[in-house]
Amino acid sequence: MKTRTSEYNAKVIGSYAYELLSGEKKAHVFSQISKGFFVQLSNVKLVFFSYEPYRGPLTINVSLLEGSLPVLSQEEPLIISHDKLWFPAEELSIHLGSADIWYTPQSKGVPLPIEKRKSLIRELASAAIQQIDPDNTSLIYPELFDFADIDANGVNQYPEISVEIENIRSFLKMRDVSSMLRDPKSFLGKGSGLTPSGDDFVLGLILALNRWESKITPGVDQPAINKAITKAAYQATTSLSANLIECACLGLADERLISAVDFLAVGDQSLSKVLSGLRSWGNSSGIDALVGMMTAMSAG
Repeated sequence: MKTRTSEYNAKVIGSYAYELLSGEKKAHVFSQISKGFFVQLSNVKLVFFSYEPYRGPLTINVSLLEGSLPVLSQEEPLIISHDKLWFPAEELSIHLGSADIWYTPQSKGVPLPIEKRKSLIRELASAAIQQIDPDNTSLIYPELFDFADIDANGVNQYPEISVEIENIRSFLKMRDVSSMLRDPKSFLGKGSGLTPSGDDFVLGLILALNRWESKITPGVDQPAINKAITKAAYQATTSLSANLIECACLGLADERLISAVDFLAVGDQSLSKVLSGLRSWGNSSGIDALVGMMTAMSAG
């Protein structure tokens, strides 16, 4: 029989997660993975309790006080108060009062000229190809070969995706918003898992456009694109993907994705560090998102 409450402290809480939790009283466990667990609020928004140090808008970084976290059942309820989350079934509490609030940093600097950005894209794409398992099953991964200007030698089993990505680049160059409202939606839900490959591509694309749009693709009606993509995501794909894409439409994302998109814009970071961060963001999600970023950054 359990005789004492398990207690944890939240070290950092993402600004968007903080905002969402402030208006909620009850929630339930959505899913648990090796790196943490997701909680779903009454308005279908998700927050992620992470055992890792990486910060994000929907992430709460948890520090263990005593014991180890038990296996949480899906749909298990929790109660939210001002500074604490309480799991009655597990007699487990997570204290939020001393957590620092993390805000996605503002973009800084002036983007490099398009040719220099394309050079960075080729360099990062080539490095990523060398480090990724060639048996990677991602739908989007083979597109790295195009961005690296390397012959795929039959690696790309999804040539239609190459065409769709090139179309998006062309629409961005032409500031063809009506087509941009249509084509990215075709990627939603493509692939498997909590965040399918196509969703991760859209996330990277939309994040780059929102974070750097006024400086790399001025004249694009970004609010219209954001509204259409957010609505489509909640209708066409997983809850987690939809939440992450909605954040990207606000210019918000995990710090590893922010580092990558800023690197492609201004090139002021270590390539190896950027790539290491991307590889740690999901199984292939970071690389799939990178292809989306590259699509936006190479449009010019």
